[in-house]
Amino acid sequence: MRGPRQKEILTLIKAIELKKSIDLIDSDDTSLSICSGENPMENTLHMLGDIRQFCSEQEQEHIDMILNIFSMFSTYETMFS
Repeated sequence: MRGPRQKEILTLIKAIELKKSIDLIDSDDTSLSICSGENPMENTLHMLGDIRQFCSEQEQEHIDMILNIFSMFSTYETMFS
């Protein structure tokens, strides 16, 4: 696929993959974690925030979109749990 929407679609796919990876880490007690004893989702959000400063304006917008998606997931989880 080529065109202006390609990067947005790829970013969304990567965000979904990242969410599934985090869910997998959370669901398996025997797996390795990013940092023991800390919330993997929080680590991921901090990592995205940290790398944002090194990105282009368009990439920063993508990271903002990903952070908003994770924030939305967190809000829904809090509301419906």
